[in-house]
Amino acid sequence: MIKSILLLTVFAGCTYIGRIISGQYKKRVEELKEMKKSLLGLETKMKYTYEILPEIFIEIAKGLKPCISNIFKTAACQMQNKIAKEAWENAIETSKTNMTKEDLEILKGFGKLLGKTDMEGQVSQIELTNGFLETQIEKAEKELSKNEKLYKALGSIGRTCTCNFIDLEEEFMDINLLFKIAAIGILVAVLHQVLVRAGREDQAMMTTLAGLVIVLTMVIKEISSLFDTVRTIFNL
Repeated sequence: MIKSILLLTVFAGCTYIGRIISGQYKKRVEELKEMKKSLLGLETKMKYTYEILPEIFIEIAKGLKPCISNIFKTAACQMQNKIAKEAWENAIETSKTNMTKEDLEILKGFGKLLGKTDMEGQVSQIELTNGFLETQIEKAEKELSKNEKLYKALGSIGRTCTCNFIDLEEEFMDINLLFKIAAIGILVAVLHQVLVRAGREDQAMMTTLAGLVIVLTMVIKEISSLFDTVRTIFNL
């Protein structure tokens, strides 16, 4: 009974981890596009309105998704007692998004001239930042195309292996082995998150693949036993 529950937990975990990791690549693309859209809105308001910067930020935040909207709201709030540059940088640093360290550094760079130059200088800075964001969007879309199917496939492989083991658990599976597999899955998921947040996507992918190889190495004997049983049953 305990083994069955643990197997089902691994089954659900493989599905969840695969979808969560692949979903992060998609969310990063969406957030970068949303930020580019918000900066275009900021450019328009700077050109054609006479509102002060905190008011412009509050207006822009109203039409954005929560993760990007909160950046503008936080910056606007902190401009009450901080200069625009510091308020913007702090809002970026405390934001909770799926963007990489490189993405965030580009956005922090936008704040260098925020509130310090005339309107033309700030508009030029917005255009420059949007150019960088467009490059990041292209990179993110390539990574999404490359990795989304991979991580979903890894989840499917985990589910398939689990299904194959459920019927043979009493004969072949060791509960300690299942705990080890579950622990490796959790560790790999945590490391992946840390590396992605640090802007090291390639290392994050390699860590996931290394985890898969380790798990396959651990269960190779069980897979071999499964094939031996199949051959025996069908007299192959």
